Amino acid sequence: MARKPALNIDVLSALGAQKLARLVLDEAEENAAFRKVVSAALASVKGPEAIAKIVDRRLSALERARSFIEWDKAKAFEKDLSATVKVAAEELGVASPDMAVERLLRFIATHEHVFERVDDSYGRVQDVYYSAIQAVGDLTPRLNARMLLAICRPES
Repeated sequence: MARKPALNIDVLSALGAQKLARLVLDEAEENAAFRKVVSAALASVKGPEAIAKIVDRRLSALERARSFIEWDKAKAFEKDLSATVKVAAEELGVASPDMAVERLLRFIATHEHVFERVDDSYGRVQDVYYSAIQAVGDLTPRLNARMLLAICRPES
């Protein structure tokens, strides 16, 4: 039986930019969460504001949403939430830790509203919120003093 080729940077780099771009486009057409991550990576070339705009758009939609997430849509919803956290933590976190923490805290604040809209008996959505909390902790050492003070002493 033939072994599957191992996926790693060297093997994928050997495919060349055109082939990789085609694979990315094909997957992005099928996978909305992946498409969001790719869009954020492309936006990162324009700077942190462009990435923040993508995250802000998703957070606004999440805050406004009222409909219940049916069981057959829950997994896609969880992947969408995960992509939002990944973009905020990884793409925006590299470009601007302060902006990333602001968005992650805003995301975390949606927890109550989100849990009212979805049956999370498997805990997958809860795990996404835990990953957002972990990301805030990971980014905290990179925050500037003004941001740290704002987190420690929020205005009443």
